[in-house]
Amino acid sequence: MKLYLSSLTVRVLALCVGLALAAAAIGACGGGEKAPQSAFYEFLRFVPDRPSYRAYLTFGDAAAWHASWGVPRIDNLQQIFDLGPGLYAYWISVMPWQTIPPSYLLQSTASEDQRGFYGFDLFNLDRYLVAGNPPDWITVAGFSFDAEQIAGALTGSGYQADELASGGTLYRIGDDYRYDLNSPTTAGRMGDLNRIALLDGEMVIAKATELVTASLAAYNNEIPSLADDPEYVALAQALNDPALAGTGQLMGAIVMDDLETTLRESIVTLRETNPAMQELQERLAEGNQGPQLPAYSLVAFVTRHTEGATYLILAVVFPKGTDGQAAADLLADRLQNYVSLASKRRLMEMWAKYGASPEKAIAVNAGGLPVALVLVRADDPAPAASSREMSTVSVPRWVDLVARRDLGFLWR
Repeated sequence: MKLYLSSLTVRVLALCVGLALAAAAIGACGGGEKAPQSAFYEFLRFVPDRPSYRAYLTFGDAAAWHASWGVPRIDNLQQIFDLGPGLYAYWISVMPWQTIPPSYLLQSTASEDQRGFYGFDLFNLDRYLVAGNPPDWITVAGFSFDAEQIAGALTGSGYQADELASGGTLYRIGDDYRYDLNSPTTAGRMGDLNRIALLDGEMVIAKATELVTASLAAYNNEIPSLADDPEYVALAQALNDPALAGTGQLMGAIVMDDLETTLRESIVTLRETNPAMQELQERLAEGNQGPQLPAYSLVAFVTRHTEGATYLILAVVFPKGTDGQAAADLLADRLQNYVSLASKRRLMEMWAKYGASPEKAIAVNAGGLPVALVLVRADDPAPAASSREMSTVSVPRWVDLVARRDLGFLWR
């Protein structure tokens, strides 16, 4: 058990650093057709259409992950150890990177009784969406157990309860954005769960009341949400398109708006410490990028899984009138030949150790907009037979590239 716990702690910290860097990389610097029903789209209804939320958004479906990978749902830390090294390694080394849990819940999974204080923790959430960057980020979480478990824990921990006119209850502790160094949880000390709106099977979590009430206003169609935005509708539809049949269920997604502008601005702040950024700036100035990629508005780094394989999907939404298939083919060629700014090696050569290879590039018309989809398939790793083999269980993952801003294949 000591070996397992050490591995859990190290991997959790590694993922939290990756998620924090990914968010920092972006943070530093309604109308249209309705999308088909999906958990991703339904959660977008909670996200106000604000620039900060469009800049960086993650979604993960833990319930779908467990079903797809054949790993039993885990209710507590001890049950991780009871899985045995094979399934344990899947949960530790694959699940967090594919579903991208809220970092403030993940970082203390192995060391704190979050459920005792809040009535929930990472183990018993079904899915989650995080939009924006601290301090104004919001989390939407779905669960399938009795909400009284959460209500009772929160009131017992000192939260004040206010009934919401639109339904549900707002639980609040301390002032907006307040840090509480005396809180028994890390998230509490940072104020990450100062406000929790408890609905029927869903929660909205934030540091301040206005953030939660704006989220609920968006959900109740009082203000525009991302689910009303044509580009996000197109993305949600594309991720449900029959063209993706055979790629399995959606495990997670990282979504960014106006990524090119953000990355260009980031060069200015990073070139002093990252020679690769200086090299990229020189290459851009020389126009040595090959064929130019058409202007695009929205990018999603998507992970799906089916029996035996993970699919990494690059989904890019283009304006109406763009030749989506030509853009998809160009993106596929760039991804196939991309040399990482960090390692100086071809990305596909590095991913080859996972049995990963490009499968196809397609374009779909979603909500009236062309969406390019580039698919990379990776074989599932064999389950670890012993604790010594657990470190060999891994899959390629988008979050590494996002955290490093290693996304040169998307430059125009």
